[in-house]
Amino acid sequence: MRTPDGQPVASTASPNTPETEAAEMNDERVQAAVADLGSRWDVSQEEIQIAYHRSVTWSDGSAGCPKPGEVYTQALMPGELLILSVDGEQANYHSANGGNFAYCDSPTPPSKIEPVNPDI
Repeated sequence: MRTPDGQPVASTASPNTPETEAAEMNDERVQAAVADLGSRWDVSQEEIQIAYHRSVTWSDGSAGCPKPGEVYTQALMPGELLILSVDGEQANYHSANGGNFAYCDSPTPPSKIEPVNPDI
């Protein structure tokens, strides 16, 4: 598996442990993304796993999900990258400034990646 910038997940983060994934699944924003993907792909939420979840810095106001024809602030934006998976298929969800996750079908890589919670 690779992050949106083409790096192997193992090179940028340790794999999710059951404890880490359980803690992340309790996050209301993650739960909303899981519910969205479940309805989007017509799968049960129990089939959805967190493949990758990191704090990132987006290169602009698009939060890594630019839409054609839109103009975005050209300032660095703190946010998060959440990649959910179902049977090996992946879906990207991005957030900026602690906001809710939004589905992104054409992601661009973040400028910087960090652990969401290094203490877990």
